[in-house]
Amino acid sequence: MSAVVPTHWEESTPVSATRRRGFFTPSPHREGGVGGERAKARFHESRAAVLVRLVQFLAVGLTGLAVDLGVLTLLLGVLPLAAARAAAIGVAMTWNFWLNRRFTFSYARTRPLLPQYLFFCLSCSVGAVVNWSASLALASVFTAFAVRPLLAAGAGTVVGCVSNFLLCNNAVFPRAAESHPALASR
Repeated sequence: MSAVVPTHWEESTPVSATRRRGFFTPSPHREGGVGGERAKARFHESRAAVLVRLVQFLAVGLTGLAVDLGVLTLLLGVLPLAAARAAAIGVAMTWNFWLNRRFTFSYARTRPLLPQYLFFCLSCSVGAVVNWSASLALASVFTAFAVRPLLAAGAGTVVGCVSNFLLCNNAVFPRAAESHPALASR
């Protein structure tokens, strides 16, 4: 009797060479056949994969926050707060698009660049409006934020981040069935 390393509870019993394909016989799914490809494709939509993309999105967002605050610092000397915030958000949005397309949603790089960038900007404009509004509201209501506009900008960025991830993950960079033949055959 040969030793068998179980990969599934059904396979815990050794399969003889003469036994017909049945209940204990490993399926193509477990052997990495067509079913295995489907399982791999489904994994990409699992909670773990979404969590990984969220962590990557947040890491890119932190670099975008640094770009945002750096540009804001440079522009505050020459522009009023509202204009400086709008310009800084635009520069950071472009920065985040490039990094997210390269790392977080790398599977989407095969799609046309310009339409994807424009859709990214449009969808992230929702988060940008929330970001900009929260920054200005905090600076106009609280003295602590009025004297520290970078703190107000950071708080606004955090508030806009949630809507940006949801829109990017589900609309701008979706994992469509047509981009995965194994998913399309389900």
